[in-house]
Amino acid sequence: MASLVIAVPGEPTAKGRDPRPISEDAIQTAIIELLSYTAHPSLIWYHCPNGAMVKDTARIYFSRLGVRPGIADLCFVLPDRSAAFMEVKTAKGRQSLEQREFQAQCEALGVPYAVVRSSLEAELVLKKWGALRASRCTASMASIASAGDIS
Repeated sequence: MASLVIAVPGEPTAKGRDPRPISEDAIQTAIIELLSYTAHPSLIWYHCPNGAMVKDTARIYFSRLGVRPGIADLCFVLPDRSAAFMEVKTAKGRQSLEQREFQAQCEALGVPYAVVRSSLEAELVLKKWGALRASRCTASMASIASAGDIS
């Protein structure tokens, strides 16, 4: 009888590679779900869809309206009324030049900025920023994530 092998996204297989790498979209969706349940009541957050696939004419139009390359995926107004930014990347993902420049601008101004590669990493950053309510839900989500059920 053959043994059952369950591949957990993001974890290496016996051959050392992940057959189903986790996409940035999947990580960001998990972060949004986390925020939906555990965000501090005074937290404002939104996704800035700068990376949308659009025609060149639309890109020029949006540029005139203020769309700027390099802005982080998630933008926050924290409960202490400060701003913070979060860039979502896969385990092997790299920031573009514009993203690195935006990060440098944030750091020069003392604005919190983080690059996260999983929802669990995002949860830790959000806790550090004071963006989450203290609840049992986040602790149980962390135990599920460490078991490999979510990333």
